[in-house]
Amino acid sequence: MKRVVSCILMLVLTFSSSKYLVFATQNFNTSVSTEGKKLSDELLAVLDISYDEIISHNYSDNGEVYSCIIWINDIEMEEAVKTGIDAAERTRDTYTTNSTYDYPYTIIEVNGMEVVEVELDQAENSVYVDTYIEAERNSAAEMYSVQNNRFVEEYFEFSQDIVENVLGSSFDGDSSENIGVNYISSYSPCIFADLNLTKIAALIEVEQVQSIGYWNSELLEVDEDLAELAFGDSEWNEFSSTFIPLATIDRAKSDYGVSGNNVKIGQYEANVPTYSTVVKHPVYNNSKMGGAINFHPNNVYDIMHEIAPDATYYACGRYPTNSTTLNVDFATHIEWLLDNGVNIINMSLQITEPTVSPLNTYNTYNDIARWIDHIEYNHDVHVVVSAGNAGANGVTVPGMAYNIITVGSVDANMQIASNSSYCNITPSTSSFITHKPDISAPGQFSSGRGGTSYAAPMITGTIALMCEYQPTLKTKQHIVKAILAASTSKSRRYVTSNVNFKKYGSGMLNARAALWIINKGRFVATTGVFSSTAPQTKTYQFEVLSSDSTMRVALAYSNRINFSSSTHGGYVAPSESLEIAEIKLFVKDPSGNVVASSIVEGANLKIIQFTPTVYGTYAIEVKQTQAAESGRTTNFGLAWY
Repeated sequence: MKRVVSCILMLVLTFSSSKYLVFATQNFNTSVSTEGKKLSDELLAVLDISYDEIISHNYSDNGEVYSCIIWINDIEMEEAVKTGIDAAERTRDTYTTNSTYDYPYTIIEVNGMEVVEVELDQAENSVYVDTYIEAERNSAAEMYSVQNNRFVEEYFEFSQDIVENVLGSSFDGDSSENIGVNYISSYSPCIFADLNLTKIAALIEVEQVQSIGYWNSELLEVDEDLAELAFGDSEWNEFSSTFIPLATIDRAKSDYGVSGNNVKIGQYEANVPTYSTVVKHPVYNNSKMGGAINFHPNNVYDIMHEIAPDATYYACGRYPTNSTTLNVDFATHIEWLLDNGVNIINMSLQITEPTVSPLNTYNTYNDIARWIDHIEYNHDVHVVVSAGNAGANGVTVPGMAYNIITVGSVDANMQIASNSSYCNITPSTSSFITHKPDISAPGQFSSGRGGTSYAAPMITGTIALMCEYQPTLKTKQHIVKAILAASTSKSRRYVTSNVNFKKYGSGMLNARAALWIINKGRFVATTGVFSSTAPQTKTYQFEVLSSDSTMRVALAYSNRINFSSSTHGGYVAPSESLEIAEIKLFVKDPSGNVVASSIVEGANLKIIQFTPTVYGTYAIEVKQTQAAESGRTTNFGLAWY
């Protein structure tokens, strides 16, 4: 039911003879300035115009339209959280209609606004967790649909005359039939629309509009280096017999009795696997298209299914069945995966070289990455993305998103593949550049054979094993990233300050060690939270035993893309000028001496390592030295091995 209003409105917009914006002057916010600009730098580059020219209407509009994402105020999420918890509580054997319980969330005051921080108990089972996620998503989607559709009804109407009356004679183009809404999000405060300069200029004067960015997802496609590689029997046997043991996945499954049961995995890329065991988006059927369009998703699925055979799989992509036209926007399909309750989304894809000259698709944090960050964090879904096969040229979009797990590729000798993408730029809190990839996994099994597209599903499958073993990890994205980073293989692991960190990230996947950390409780089960005030310090204790040799501590923290108020906090537009928090990591021995630290600026994954000389109770200190701008709170996860 949550999409009924949206679908009806979309049909009206699709089949109406004209689609134009209408703005009432009383809704204008005339205080717009370049200091708080509402257009992304990427969109301004595509428009080839300055922000001053747009807000002063000093431009000539020839009617050309641009694919845009419009961010508006976010919804209040406490209602959705309560709905989710109420539904989850009803799954208890002890529940009665008169049951009373404490809601497992905290209201935090941030700059006079309320933020809801949710923390499900570590002991909750998969039925409780899955019910919570489904009910919360449904409730949030209903609220988003109401709010976003109301915005469309108010600001996208069918009278060109009103636009010209409001903005004068600045519109020089024709009454383009291509202007209008493409998609109304049910999981974010976003409307995806084709706009010309006149419509963009009008929208940024609407107070509810927080930001407008360029939405160039039409460039998403599979990794070209893998397109011709199809797993035959011999290739698959070579891959599975070499890489599954190398990543210790078989031992993890046997030691901890996991196979991906009660976990849902979503797959997004160019096309869907041909297997009947995969639930496909309705635009697909099982007809085989042939060529790389099938090879790639089939291979990616094979890897995930080998690791997590009992998971439930869903798939969607860019190419509809029997079509070679990129005419399905990936936002609609990612939200379809959320509709179906997926816990992990694997994206083995990249954005190609830009077709619009000002755009750069390497090491870029753009509105696609922002949207993924918002979806991942606010709707309890893990997102795993291949870094790309461009080597030192850089990580492809959306791999620079902070909250996802970006994966590099190593070969059978545990060496980084020569074409595995990494960000060769020094991170900083203000540049939206962090270290990527976050972790590496086996993917390239011979020269020119394989790549990061096959490394990503190794991580996805491992997360499925982790979430089966500890179901509440489905809602603890940063803790999972910290566990994976802390547990990397001892023969190939790096701290943040190591020069190899930019290539490998934290190091090579060790699935058994990740499950061992969960089994031994060597992680902070509750997500840490910093409010806007800096400096702040949070301290956690852990025991170092005589059996421990080299100790490794990992910290992963978030970048919030939220507006107004939200389940996970924050309420500011995703402007390039907004800095993320700066958090530093320290470990002190039982005498209070600092034995390891990480003070690398801008990296939101920080790892330190030390060899204990004494045993006993150590302390981890997490220090926020710079708060995220505009009152955004920051969540983090901790793990040690």
